[in-house]
Amino acid sequence: RWPAECKEGNATSCYLLGTKKRAAKDLAGAAAMFERACDLGAPEACHEGGFLLDDESLGAVDRPRAARLYARACDMSMFVSCSNLALMAGREGDHARAASLFSRACEGGLVAACADAAITYRDGRGVARDETRAVSTSPMGMIAFVRNEVADDATRPAAQRWASKLYQPIA
Repeated sequence: RWPAECKEGNATSCYLLGTKKRAAKDLAGAAAMFERACDLGAPEACHEGGFLLDDESLGAVDRPRAARLYARACDMSMFVSCSNLALMAGREGDHARAASLFSRACEGGLVAACADAAITYRDGRGVARDETRAVSTSPMGMIAFVRNEVADDATRPAAQRWASKLYQPIA
């Protein structure tokens, strides 16, 4: 049933075929099905295809193809793909693009990306060093500062003051 429905343009069927092929260790077939589902507008399939082609442990590495799939998923608001694409950009030395993608993923609600975006501003990776922006990247990025994951002694007090305003009881 799924092969016929996929052939007819059903993205869900193509995606399910991809998961079935991945489970059967047919990675090339899985990538093809995820890519087909992605072409049909399924962001989760774009992400799964990107992940499959970016994961060295699976042995099917094709980073340019993975980047294209991640970018399509990111464009469809699959923010974990934006973050994965940012990691790829950082590995390739394109820190400005990585910072932009981490910020986009953070704005979409991906907490880990908020911390990564904050770090890029704190350290000036691909962007001008800006500790104030690092501290105020987002409420979620702020949590990382308060937990001392990215704050230093100079920025921690400001981060804690800012975060305390977020959690005031509603009267």
